[in-house]
Amino acid sequence: MRVRESCRVRRIVATTLLIAATFVGGCGGNRADHGAGSSPDSSRAQISLTSAEFSAGGQLPDRYTCHGAGLSPPLRWSSVPAEAAAVVVIVADPDAPRGPYIHWVVFDLPPQVRKLASATIPPQARQGRNSAGTIGYTPPCPPSGTHHYHFTVVGLRDRIELPDGAPQDLAIQQIWAEAVARGTLVATVTHR
Repeated sequence: MRVRESCRVRRIVATTLLIAATFVGGCGGNRADHGAGSSPDSSRAQISLTSAEFSAGGQLPDRYTCHGAGLSPPLRWSSVPAEAAAVVVIVADPDAPRGPYIHWVVFDLPPQVRKLASATIPPQARQGRNSAGTIGYTPPCPPSGTHHYHFTVVGLRDRIELPDGAPQDLAIQQIWAEAVARGTLVATVTHR
C-alpha cells in the first residue's frame, strides 16, 4: 500500500511541477533558483507556437474536443534553438477539478520538425501516458465552466529516449532536465 501511495505522490508532484513550469513562462532567475525536477529557467528562449485552427486565448474548435471527433489540433512552431536535439509537445489543463490534467505528451520529435498535422505524429516520436492513463491525445472535455488548455512546445538539449507509454512522471522529469526553450499557446473550451 505504501508503494502505491508513494507512486501516486511522485506522480502528483511531477505533474504539479510540469504545470507550474509550463505556466510560469518567462519568470526570471536561473536553474539554481528552482527545486529539483522543476522547469529550468535555462529554457528562457521562447519558441513561437501557433495553430491555423485557433488563436491565442480563443475557443478550441469542437472537432478537437469531446464535443466533436476528439482529434489533436494542428500546431506549428518556430525559433527552436540550434542546440535543441529534440522537441516535445505537452497539452495540459490547469483548471481541472482534481488538479492539473495532462491531455497529451509527445516527446523525441526530431528538431527539424516544425509542425504537427491534426491527429498525427512523426514515426520517430513517442507518446507518454496522459492523465487518463492512456497513450495519445485525450480531447478536452471540461466538466463545468470554461477551462484553459495550454499547448506547450519544449526544445530539449537531448532526446529522452523513453518508450511509448512511458509513465507521465518519468517523462516530465526528463523533459525538464533537458529543456532549453519553450513556447505556449492557450485555447479555451466551455462545458456544455
